[in-house]
Parts: sequence; structure tokens; C-alpha cells
Amino acid sequence: MIQGVCPMPNSSLFARLFIVILVVAAAFATAPAQAQPWSGIIDPSRAIDWSTAGVPGGIPTNRTQCGSTIAPTNNAAIINNALAACGANQFVKLGAGTFHLSAGVNVTHNNVTLRGSGSDQTILKFSVVTGCIGWAGELGLGACNNNEWLGIQDEVLDGVSWTTPWTGGYVKGTTKLTVGSTANMAAGRLIWLDQLGETTDDGGLVSSGYYPTFRGYNGPTAVSMFNRCDTADGEPIPRDYQHCRTLQQIVRIVSVDSPTQITITPGLEMPNWRSAMKPAVSGWGRTDNSSAFGIGLEDLTVENLVAINDHTIILVGDCYGCWIKNVRSINGKRAHVQIMQSAHTEIRDSYFYGSITSNSQSYGVEHFGASDSLIINNISESTTAAYVGACSGCVVAYNYNFGSFYTDGRGCIDPTNTRNSTCNYWAHFVNHDTGGGMYLLEGNQHNGMRADAWFHGGSGATTAFRNAWRGNDDQGGKTVNQIAIVIDAAQRANNFVGNLLGDPTVSMVYEVPFGSSYEWTSQAAIYQFGAGGSPMPNDPIVASSSLRWGNYDTAHGSVQWNASEVPTTGIRSVNGNPVPANHNLPNSFFLAAAPTSWWATPWGTPPWPPIGPDVTGGNPALAGHVYDIPSKLCFTHLSNDPAYGSSTPPVKLFNATNCYRSSGSSVTTAPIVTLTIQ
Repeated sequence: MIQGVCPMPNSSLFARLFIVILVVAAAFATAPAQAQPWSGIIDPSRAIDWSTAGVPGGIPTNRTQCGSTIAPTNNAAIINNALAACGANQFVKLGAGTFHLSAGVNVTHNNVTLRGSGSDQTILKFSVVTGCIGWAGELGLGACNNNEWLGIQDEVLDGVSWTTPWTGGYVKGTTKLTVGSTANMAAGRLIWLDQLGETTDDGGLVSSGYYPTFRGYNGPTAVSMFNRCDTADGEPIPRDYQHCRTLQQIVRIVSVDSPTQITITPGLEMPNWRSAMKPAVSGWGRTDNSSAFGIGLEDLTVENLVAINDHTIILVGDCYGCWIKNVRSINGKRAHVQIMQSAHTEIRDSYFYGSITSNSQSYGVEHFGASDSLIINNISESTTAAYVGACSGCVVAYNYNFGSFYTDGRGCIDPTNTRNSTCNYWAHFVNHDTGGGMYLLEGNQHNGMRADAWFHGGSGATTAFRNAWRGNDDQGGKTVNQIAIVIDAAQRANNFVGNLLGDPTVSMVYEVPFGSSYEWTSQAAIYQFGAGGSPMPNDPIVASSSLRWGNYDTAHGSVQWNASEVPTTGIRSVNGNPVPANHNLPNSFFLAAAPTSWWATPWGTPPWPPIGPDVTGGNPALAGHVYDIPSKLCFTHLSNDPAYGSSTPPVKLFNATNCYRSSGSSVTTAPIVTLTIQ
């Protein structure tokens, strides 16, 4: 931590100040401005620099063990005490065997890792649910400040959380903000940016849960958990679901420049910040300890044994630059992982299996108030949806999903509450709440995506690049909901570039006619755009503002390079997109090269890129444009775990080190610290 400069003779004062400036500049240095890989294809108002998602600098590999390896125990206090005794840049090691735990485990100290002996060797079985930042989990990563949570409260909490107006600096990409007061702010701390949601439709980019224009469901959970409705802007209490603060981003303070100005990182990601929506800056604590930094969970299995309550297995809360790597999670309740009030989380090389109750909320990874996550090279099996929830600037890439379903009997529920075991369910539920935007979905291989606004509102501005989405389930036997991409009303300004879409064994139409819906029917399709649902109106702007370029689909049996599918006319906050000058596509929108640390497998090394209209020699049923990605190769070749012989489908015996050349990042980094300059 860089502390304040003490009084001293003037000559040495200047020298000390200069050193502090150099150190801080190095800590927050950014790469020189350069063309993004999507330049020339996507207008800058519709995309961001996704290369910084995940743990800043990469997941550290140079941490040293503190204490002795802990043998299997039924006493969670032994693990928690060992974690509390660790210093920065150290890890607690758990030995091989099964830990039966009736109390939660929380990793709360900065730059500390909880590490097992392998995800097929160390197993933590939890028979209890504990709390962390107002939510329930079994294994927590982060500050876990139960009283420092913006959350669902109607007002700013008991003087612990705070808010101030944000009065200037709204342009996308800016890092300089003018605020009402910088009290409670310091370099290194996290802050929450938000603004009111729209209540009328001006045809522009929308971040709103207003009923019924931008959300069709008017039930008691009609807005995102983190859509705060408070008195900070004179809005009514109790909440009326109309004036909630629905555009959100979590950023880190680089410097406090004056009593009313700060510098942040990253810059603003969405293009629709504006003074008319009363933007504000808020925080969930007033000290450096309100958030945790650099916490990791690695090389173990976590199993949930609790079928009651609405909880998650692993909760990342109040955490920055925290990660989960080579973890197998079994039988989630609400979710295997929830990321709450956290930024730059990284989840990689892991396997999420099943639901203990198979209800409609049994997700893989769920975002609740998050920014800049990286979810990469994971396997999900038999969850409702693999990835769900609003997140700003997140990347979900090179993941494989098998068997999305919910309810008993592995089916879906249609609007008449009829159980339907033949129903396909999308792996990606982008947003599902307001508060996100600028998602990147790249290189994923599974059934499809839905940008869902009907239940809780939405945010739009998602980019899908080089995914292979069948519109069907790899389990087979699905005959309902066979649609690769579904974008609800109010989810505008999305980009679809270089994807492989459709199932060659199913007759699919290219696009559902506007005003119709093929959900819950046996008619298969590549795209469904703009469907609302009474009383939420259908939305023609969803299709007209969507960019489609260079996608192969099985309805045409060819790649579509259609100038008519490029939105050359803009909408409020989003520019018109020029028709690209050629058919050239970059290999990735966020990676500079093939990820060699995990790209090779014992069953072959896919070409780079593995999916796209320019790829040849792959699956002949898809014109050779698709090769199996490493996570699918891994899943396909995993053996069943005999310890879970009665599970259906079988739980796999998983360890990333057996699937990939190397698990995780190859970088060595220093601890992630909070910088405070006084």
C-alpha cells in the first residue's frame, strides 16, 4: 500500500512526490490506444475493449503455501482459521479426501487462495448454508460485508452505504467523472455507477425494467436485485418498479483529483449514460476493507447437500480480481456460482454439474451486480441455464454446455405451466435483469442464447462472435423451443458476427415473422427478434438495430453477408454501423492469439479459430466451419465418477489438468492491492 507523503524538506518532498506519481502511473498504466480487433466491422458505439475482462494481469501462479496441508476434517473452523492466518500472496492447501462440513468456509483476506489437491481428489460436501453480503452461500470469496450491501434495500443502508450525484463525464470510454462529493472515495476503492431506467420509449438504447413498456412481467420480483429504488434522487418509497436505477457499472478509482472529480478504470462501457436519467455514484462501504482483492479458489470439488432455501454453492461477493479455477461443483440449488457486487471475476477450466431440485432457478454462473467478468473454458451440464444475469463488459467464451433443462423430468414449463420434457432451454440468458450491456459471447459451443427482457427488463448491446449454436440440445430428443437466438423486445443494438447457427438435422426457418413467437412450439428457427408478450409490446427496433454479418446458418446452408442486415441508421446513443468493406474477420474479439496454456488436449488441438465462416475441414454437416472446442473435447472423453453412480446423467470425473495442457494462466503477478494516497 502506498501511504501518504509526510512533511519533509522541500527538496526531498518533490522527490518523494515524483516517486509516488511514477508508482501510481505504473500501477494503472494502460496500453496505448490502438485499433480494436472488431474495427471496420462494428461501430465503436456498439463494442468495447474486452481484452481486460477477468483478473487484471492474469491469475497469479507464484503464491506460496502457508501452514501445513489440511487433512480431511469435519470442522470448517480449521480451514477458516488457516485462511485467516495467511499473508498476502499465499495459499491454504487442502489434502486429498472428503471434507464433510456443517459450517461455511469464507476466504476474506486479500490475495489469499484456497487450493485443493485436485478437483478429482479434494471434495468439500456442505450440509449447511451460511450468509455473505445479504445472500446465502456455502463457500464465499470476498469481503462478505453483510451490512455493506446496496442490494434490494429501499434506501441507502443505515449510513454504511453512501451515494452522491454524478454531474459530468458521460461519454462512452471516459475515465474522468465529476461528482457531487468525493467523500468516502479513495484511490483503489470500488464504486457503483448507476442511473434511472427509461419510462417512455424514444426508440433508443434502453436499460429499463419499467412495466409494461420494457418488461412484461409485473410480479413481486419484477426488477433486478440490484436495481436500487431509493430517495437519493427524490424517487418514491416504497419502490414502484418504475424509477429504479437500472443502468449499472462497477469501476475502480484510480485517483481522487479534487473534491468533485475522480479518475476511474475502466472507462464507461455503455453509450447511454446521460444527465436526464440522474446518474449517481454509490458505494457499499467507507473503508478500504469494504471490498476484497485477489482471492482465489482452485483444484477442488464442492458438493451441495442442501435442497431447501434459495442459495448458491460458491458466492463471489464484494470482490475484485477474484477467481475460480479447476473447480468441480455438483448439485447447485439456485446457482453453482453467483457473482455479486464484484468486478473482474474470472471463472475458468471448471465443471458445473446439475441441480439438486431441477427448478427454474438452477443456474451455472449467475451475475447479480457485476462488471468485467471472464467466464472461459468451462463445462456445464444439466443446469437450467449455464450463464445468466446482467453484467457490464463481461466475456463468456469457449464454454461447452450439455443438457439445459428445468423441473422434474428434465423439461421446461410453458406459459400454461405444462411440464414439457422435450423442451430445449438456452445456455446463455444474457441479462435476464436490467443492469448489464456490452457482453461478448465468443467461441461457445452449445444450443443457443436468449436476451430476456420480458421477466425483469434488459439492457441490450450484446455481441456474439464465432459461436456454434445449434438451436437444439446435444442430449437430443428435443422438439420444442428449437431457436438458436432469441432477442426479446427492448433488447436493442446487438451484434452477431461469424457464428454457426442451426441444426442440420432439423428443418429451420431463418427468422420468425415479426409479431409472432415460436417459443413453446415445435417450429424451429435461427432467429426470433422483438417478441414482447402481453402487455409488453412487440418491438421492431430489435431487428432493425441488430447487426448480422458473416453468419452461417442451416436454413440457408450458406454464409450470409447481407448489407440489408447491417443497421446503417443509428438509434439514440448508438451510431449507424457502416457496411463492412470486406469479408475479413479477426480470429478473436478479445484474445491476441490462441490461448496456448489450455488449448491443446490429449484428444487433439483444435485449429485457431475453431468456429467461423472462414474455418474449413471441420464438421461436414456444418460445411466444415466448426471444430469441437477444448471444453467439449474434454467433456466428451471424461469417464463417469463411480462415487456418483446413481446420478442421471452421470457425474463426470473431472480434473482440468487431465484435459488441458495447462490449467489456468501462465502469468506470475504481484498481489492485487488497494492504493491509498493521502
